[in-house]
Parts: sequence; C-alpha cells; structure tokens
Amino acid sequence: MLRPSRSRLRLGGALLLLLAGCGGELDSPGEALRLFSSSLDPAFVGEAYSFDLVVTGGLAPYRFELQGGSLPPGVTLQNGTLSGVPTREGRFDFSVSVSDARLSRTVQDFSLEVTTPPPAELVLNVPPTEVRDVVTVPISVRGGRNLQALRTQLRWNDARFELVPGSVRAARGNLALLQRAQAGELSVDVAFLGPALTGDAQLFTFDLRPVQPSTLRLTARTEYRTRDGEHGFSAAEAGTEPVEEAEVEEAEQGAPEPEPDPTEEDDTTGGSDPEDGGGL
Repeated sequence: MLRPSRSRLRLGGALLLLLAGCGGELDSPGEALRLFSSSLDPAFVGEAYSFDLVVTGGLAPYRFELQGGSLPPGVTLQNGTLSGVPTREGRFDFSVSVSDARLSRTVQDFSLEVTTPPPAELVLNVPPTEVRDVVTVPISVRGGRNLQALRTQLRWNDARFELVPGSVRAARGNLALLQRAQAGELSVDVAFLGPALTGDAQLFTFDLRPVQPSTLRLTARTEYRTRDGEHGFSAAEAGTEPVEEAEVEEAEQGAPEPEPDPTEEDDTTGGSDPEDGGGL
C-alpha cells in the first residue's frame, strides 16, 4: 500500500488553506456596489468624446447597461465608457445600471450637455507699463479646434503709436500671412499650411514705435474658419488707454464749487459786534 509523502501532504495542506482564504474573500460582503461618477464632462458637436464611468465596491467583473433615457446621437455606452462623436446639440438625460459578479446592482441618473464648440480666442500680449521704445507685440491663438485660417483686425491709438514697417513676422514655418496696414490699424490673414490647428499656438509678432511715452491699448476683432467650413467670431482687448492731460485739467476745472454751509455765521451783513460797543 502506497502512502503519500510528507512533502505532498504539506503541499496539499497549503493549497487547502489558500482556497479557504479565497473562499472567505468571495463570501465576504465588502463595500457596497455604486457608481462613483456624479457629473459628466460637457461634449461638443462634431468632436470626439470619451468619459469613463467609475465603479467602487462590489466584485468585478462589472456589467453596464443603459437603463432609461437616451444618449446623444453618435455616443454609445460600452464597458463603462461613454464615447463617440455627438451630432446634435441638447441636454440628454439617461440612467445607467451596473451589476457585479455577486449579481448586486445599482442605478444612477446622468445628464450630458452637448453644445456647439466655442470659438477660438485671440490672445494679445501688451506691456502693462508705459512704453518708451519700440515694443514687439506677440499675437497667439488659444483653444483652436480644427482651425484652418483666421482674419484679425488690430487697432491702437495712432496718435501715440505707429507700426514699424516690415515688422510683421510669422511665428511658425507652417503659416502664411497676408497683411494690410494703415494709421492705427493692422489687418492680418493667417492660413495654416498642412494639418489644421487644434489647441494653442503663437501666430505672429509686430513692432510698434511710441510717438511719445505712453501705455498701449490694443483691440482685436477676429473671424475664424475651420477645415469643415464652420465660422466663428471673437473680440479681444488688452492694455490701458492713457488719460489725456487736457481731460484731467477739464475734469479739475469743471468740478463744482462747494455749497456754503448755512450753519456758519455770516459776517458780511454789516451787523455790529457787541464787543466794539455798537455802531454809535
């Protein structure tokens, strides 16, 4: 009759202990199953969207299902991830259920806002203090989305600053510039050569020469065009306009005289002073 060796007995005992420990974990209730995500990131029409729903507690694997309501057209729920390209604006309310390996189940309501992408923003970088010498002004764009071209019109006080001829320079090699200038104004068309721009980028710089020491105020009106043919518009301003000395003098001269206080004694009526003995 064959008897198991001691080494085999020890190995079998270790396996039984390991399985017993795993069984204890499987049988323990642990943390309750719930969806940790409470709010969703906004989505934009025509742009790829992805958001992972976070589950806490329960026992993996998890199973996700759309319980009620409707997702935005173009967006689907797969393995706990909302993804796709929304094709319509609006607010979409829906419920998602999740169940785990213990057949526990929970449901949570969500709301996803789909809007038109906001236009890009032109960033004007001007000195915050008085300018006494030629200054280089960098112009950049922020938040571009599939941007193919833009046209911007920049303006400043021509009595205080003049454009340095030939100073408009592209900041990148993949940009084409077309410029037109007159007193106090610079219009620049920018075309992105090759791939469209998504994100932030510096566009061009130009130099202004002060006619007299002054602070600089710059305004811009910009039209954007995407590769898909969509248009957007934005306005921007930066810096401060100096207060003219004439305006300060006019404000000081135009200040109203203070009204006399009726409670004060009037010494101009010719009345006698009791201390000087009267009038006679």
